This record gives sequence, C-alpha cells and structure tokens, in this order.
Amino acid sequence: MKPVLLVLAAGMGSRYGGVKQIDSVGQHGECLLDFATFDAKKSGFGKVVFVIRPDIEKDFRERLFDRVARNFDAEYVFQTHDSLLTASEAEKSSARTKPWGTIHAVLCAEEKINAPFAVINSDDYYGREAFATLGKYLSSISPDSNDHAMVGYVLGNTMSKSGSVSRGVCSVKDGYLESIVENTKISYKGDGIISELDGKEIPFTGKEWVSMNFFGFSLKAFERFHKYWDEFKASSIGELKAEALLPVAASDIVKNGEGSIKFFTSSEKWFGMTYPEDREIVKQEIAKKIQSGYYPAKLWEHEMKKLNAIKSEKIWGYENWIASTHKNGFQKDFFEMCGGDYPLLVKVIQADKTLSVQVHPDDEKAALYEHCRGKTECWYVLSAKEDTELVYGLNGVYNASELRKAIEANSLQDCLRYEKVKAGDFIYIPAGTVHAICGGLRLLEVQQSSDITYRLYDWGRGRECHVEKGIACIKDSSVRKIAPFPEAFSCPYFSLEEINVEDFYSSKIENASGKKNPRDIVLGFII
Repeated sequence: MKPVLLVLAAGMGSRYGGVKQIDSVGQHGECLLDFATFDAKKSGFGKVVFVIRPDIEKDFRERLFDRVARNFDAEYVFQTHDSLLTASEAEKSSARTKPWGTIHAVLCAEEKINAPFAVINSDDYYGREAFATLGKYLSSISPDSNDHAMVGYVLGNTMSKSGSVSRGVCSVKDGYLESIVENTKISYKGDGIISELDGKEIPFTGKEWVSMNFFGFSLKAFERFHKYWDEFKASSIGELKAEALLPVAASDIVKNGEGSIKFFTSSEKWFGMTYPEDREIVKQEIAKKIQSGYYPAKLWEHEMKKLNAIKSEKIWGYENWIASTHKNGFQKDFFEMCGGDYPLLVKVIQADKTLSVQVHPDDEKAALYEHCRGKTECWYVLSAKEDTELVYGLNGVYNASELRKAIEANSLQDCLRYEKVKAGDFIYIPAGTVHAICGGLRLLEVQQSSDITYRLYDWGRGRECHVEKGIACIKDSSVRKIAPFPEAFSCPYFSLEEINVEDFYSSKIENASGKKNPRDIVLGFII
C-alpha cells in the first residue's frame, strides 16, 4: 500500500503577513507546496491530504489544490478552533480564534488517512531525497506497526537570516530518536546561534540535529495522538495560545515505550516561507533547481488555465472567442500554453438576429482561395427560444445556375432546409454545408482555427456576399439528424466529450488525440 502525505496548511502565517501556503514562487505560479507534492509523487506516495482553514478554501483551490488534484490523488479537510471539541470544550475556549496546533491538525485528517503516512509543514522545503527515504520506509511497514520514522536536518542548514525559527532539537542514539525538545525561538547572535528557552540563552554549534516536522507514522500512532490530545485539552482548554505539538506527541511515543522512531538524516539546505523577506529567497532557490534540471520548468503535466474571452460585436449579436490563437482573436496566454498556433478555435455565439446564409471552404478550397486552413465546425446549443430554427443544408439538389438565380431573385430561402432546435442539441457542420444561425440561439462552437466565411445571402442587409466562391465550396446537401449531444463525438479535426459532474471532477485524460503529442490540449467548458 502506498503511503499518504499529510500537509499541515492551516497555520495563520502571523510572521509572514499573508497566506504563505499558496503564495507563488514557481515560474508558472506554483506554490512551495506544489514542489513538495511533486516530490512526494515521484517518491512513491499514493495520495496527499491537506489540512486547511475554511477561510482560505477558495484561494487554496484556485491557486494550488485543483492543479495538484489533476495530477495526484488529493483531498483536503478543515481545521478550525472548535474542530474535535465537545460543546462544553468549545464554550470554555470560545475566546480563542486560532486552531490548536499540529497534533490537532493531524487528528482533523484522521478519517482521510488509510495507510502509513508522512507529515510535513506547508511552508518548508524538504528535498526529494527525504521524501524518497521516508516513502520507502513507510511502504515497508504495516499499518499497525509500532515502528515509526522521521527525517532530521542539521540546525545550521535550517536557519533564517530574516528572524528566529522554531525547531525541535533531537537527541539520537544508534539511529533512533530518544527525545525532542521544542525550541521556539532560535536565531543568529553575532557569529553564533542561540535559543531563548525559559528565559535563558542556550548556545548551539549549528551541528545539532533538529526536527522540521517531517515524520512518518503507522496508523498505530493515532492511539498516542488521541491520548496526548485529551491530556492537552484537560490542562489547556481555556488558554488562548497553547498548542498541542506533533514533536511532543512523537517524543512521547518513545518516552512511554509505545514504539520507536527511526532517525533518518538529510543534508539538504532548508529554505522556507517564515517571513515576507523569505519569498524572494525561495523563488531564487527554486529557479536554481529548475535551471539545474532538478525540476522541470512546468511542474505538472496536466495544467489548467482560465482564458479570458475576446468579445466581438456583430450586427446580429456577438461572439466570445474563448480559446484562440487566430490573428483575429489572439489570446497570448493560450498561444504560450500551446507553444504556438493551435488548430482549433472555440467560441460562444449569441445570435439575437439571424446570421447570413453561408458556407465554409474545406482545406483544399481554403488553400486555393485564401492560403489558409478550411473550416469544419460544430455547435452545441446552450439555449434556444421556443420554436427557434436554424438553416442546416439545402432542401434539395441544386446546380450552380439554380442557386445563382435564387440569390439574385432574393428567394434563396425557398431552397433552404430549416430545423427546430432546443438546448442540448448538437449540430455537426462539415465544410461545404450551407447553414445559418437564426435569432434566439446561443451556441458553443468548436471549429478549425479559421475565420473564412463565404456569405451566399444576407437577408437584404447590404453586406458583401461571396456568391461565386461560396457556390464553388458547396458539397453534398445531405446532413446528419439533429439530436441531443451523444456523450462523445469525433471527426478528423476534433473530439468532444460531455462529462456530468455533481461534485468535483479531476480529468484523467492524457491528451486529446491519444497520440504522444506534447501539444495536445484538453479544453473544458462549464455549461
């Protein structure tokens, strides 16, 4: 069974002055936690569980979780000051606003953890080697094992020049933890390092082993955590700032003879987000690791971007170009994401009045006439007024001469095939199909990336028509039956799939075409 990564991300960030858990430090908006979860996945972890505050949920999802969840099995739970408290305990602690510390956070996530698990902070960088070491160990123990583990770091590698840090100083014997003493204010003083503990200054050499809250536990550890939590509540429920700390509970496992904690070590140099000044340092360190090839420039394979639509007003309504690299509706972010020209174009069409009767050229005719690609398209009806129709092909077989005469006599409408449509209907318009969108329709249009339209007839509005080119492009008048979208559709140019989502959906699609093409992109639209 693959181990679980538990991320404690509900801290208030009082010294940092913001929500450091989701502050951007990567080249594509990644947070420090992106790199931790990436390392965990690479190291064999099968799932990540985040503990967060309810007030950061929206930003947390937009700026971290949704991105991670598209690439990794991920869940999150809430930690609040009254989580896991009885009504009486909540009343006694009603003046408190902050959660109760790291043990409280771990217990908030207990129901989501079904395998041996590692615990990390949200604002520290640990290094992939540490994840690999702990992941391998946790994969080897049973869920009810009394054997646990941690990764310790050299104190001198974990200091911040921006201010003091909190570290658990470890006593180690024969490769196992003996005890941890929490030092909540360790800082530089001159050329040395000191800890202010119980009103005294304690000097350190910088070579001491310290805990960075990177522990690995079997499920058996929850027994001790509950005992510690109950004892903590009994003594501290009325205090405003007291915290139930994971290193203390972990040390109690050893002290009470309830198990052992194997002490692995890392020489990784720490960086993290304790103070506002730290953000630039973290960005620089991450950039160095990307430049060296330790991380890819784009961390996650399945990335999502929200595109800003480009609105184009028309005499009949308007178009919103949602996804486009075409020069007439160029979206720079989309172009960069695609790495260049993208062969499809997606629009929303709002037709308040009827559009012209028109036809699009296929690739051959478009190359001949306009030196560009052709235009096969399809429509998904988002909304339709009652009894609204559209033009979908011709109602018979007509030669070029007959169509010219009908256009000149303003009677082309007598040659057109009209179909009633409703919301949810799907219409495929291969190049060469005569068509017109009538007033009262709102459509999602997926098409080849082309803006070539040949108007045959414009209902007397006086705009330029392209009769000869248009007639030359008309193909067989046979058309498909209009019906609700059939769950999935494919043609030589694009594939579409409808997915009904009741709660949360994480796409498992590797790429759009099934080919190993790094420029394949899955476009999703909430309708």
